[in-house]
Amino acid sequence: MINSTLKKLGLAVTLTGMVFGLARCGGSSNSSNTASFSYIYSNTLNKSCTQCHTASVTTAQDSAGLDFSSQATAYSGLTSRTVNGTTARTDCSTVHLVVADSPSTSYLMGAITTGVFNVSGCTPVYSGVHDGLGLSSDEISGIQAWINAGAPND
Repeated sequence: MINSTLKKLGLAVTLTGMVFGLARCGGSSNSSNTASFSYIYSNTLNKSCTQCHTASVTTAQDSAGLDFSSQATAYSGLTSRTVNGTTARTDCSTVHLVVADSPSTSYLMGAITTGVFNVSGCTPVYSGVHDGLGLSSDEISGIQAWINAGAPND
């Protein structure tokens, strides 16, 4: 009888561990997926940003010279460049578009939201324009989480 009770208890513990393990695995996979560059490109940049940021666009709105027509050019442009020249308000030419592990010093965050970007003497010019794109708080949080994670090309 004791042996049978121990077997039942062992089975219950094993099944409980499997259920919790599967739930945890699914949850972590989903949250890390939304902070991957592949996810951000497909679900945010490609859908909301390519109307202004492509190689064929030469408007004042694309003063950053970004090309989001492919995931590779979007990643390269965001992670390897500084802001082009002097903006209408201040000189931001030494500020990087994306600074790995630092949303507060990444110009991209200042361009898509308020209250995150904090570089003295540099104010993103098109914050108001980008506010009108209707990026959701989840999309902005995903970009911020991607930068916090080191802005990997994943």
